[in-house]
Amino acid sequence: MGDEGGFAPNCKSNEEAIQIVLEAIGAAGYKPGEQVSIALDPASSEFYDKASGKYVFKKSDKSAHSSAEMAAYWTAWTEKYPVVSIRGRDGRGRLAGWKQLTQSVGSKSSKKKIQLVGDDLFVTNTERLSRGINEGIANAILIKLNQIGTVTETIDAIELARKAGYNSIISHRSGETEDTFIADLAVRHRRADQDWFGFAHGPNCQSTTSCCASRKSWARAQIQRQGSAGITRIPALSRIPYTFHDCFRQFAHVRL
Repeated sequence: MGDEGGFAPNCKSNEEAIQIVLEAIGAAGYKPGEQVSIALDPASSEFYDKASGKYVFKKSDKSAHSSAEMAAYWTAWTEKYPVVSIRGRDGRGRLAGWKQLTQSVGSKSSKKKIQLVGDDLFVTNTERLSRGINEGIANAILIKLNQIGTVTETIDAIELARKAGYNSIISHRSGETEDTFIADLAVRHRRADQDWFGFAHGPNCQSTTSCCASRKSWARAQIQRQGSAGITRIPALSRIPYTFHDCFRQFAHVRL
């Protein structure tokens, strides 16, 4: 059991893990790729071997892969499974693989374009994000307020991403409290620009606590925008997750 409540069963391979997820989607009465899609967080920096300079599947078949081979690996998964987003934590200078993956599945010319989220790659830092934008690496950034350290720097990163057409996913970090400020930050910037947060309506937010607060704020904003206190139905309100089950049904990254 992970410190954020994640449960990781013992699987024989990486493929088996994703097949279990697909089986669960079907068992819940939904159609993979139509009603439910998959977002991956491989945390590839965790199985990168410095000595060999390769990624080693330590817990499965022990195979070793170069950056180029890993890019091809994830590309194959997007073709085989309904994957719509991959979050990469690999930010230790191995940009060639990231660039190859972006060209394969993250650019306008890609046969199937998905969201590629830079986590440790950008670390909510405008200098690193600028380099990624200039070199055509990834197409989204994970925003962590307490990673960069100040609200000003956080907003600068969000704005830079917006101007470059990159999605922004506002994230909590392991070990935080249940304070809902992140939801306030996400909703505030959604009001400033309604189109830059990704797949659907509003910001992506990984905290289920913040999700509930964001949902209420989003609804209030819609009521104000309609200019009627007596409105009874908010457009697209049914698409906003407000329980953990609803969050799971739509994306691994909660989408509002």
